[in-house]
Amino acid sequence: LAFRRFVCLVWLLRPELLGNISLMQLAPHLHVTRAALSKMIRNFGDAYGIRNTLMKRESARVAYAEAQKR
Repeated sequence: LAFRRFVCLVWLLRPELLGNISLMQLAPHLHVTRAALSKMIRNFGDAYGIRNTLMKRESARVAYAEAQKR
């Protein structure tokens, strides 16, 4: 769990250290789903106001959420 959190933090702050790979590519190496990684990273990033270029924009997140509700 600690290693997973460390990798998520690195992906959020310095994605180039991991080769700018997507969460879809990273998840199998950590034995979790992409959604679980995304949620962990999003929660931490939202709490501290941190974003990176590989993450969806806030407007896209709202649009995806609206589509899921329909």
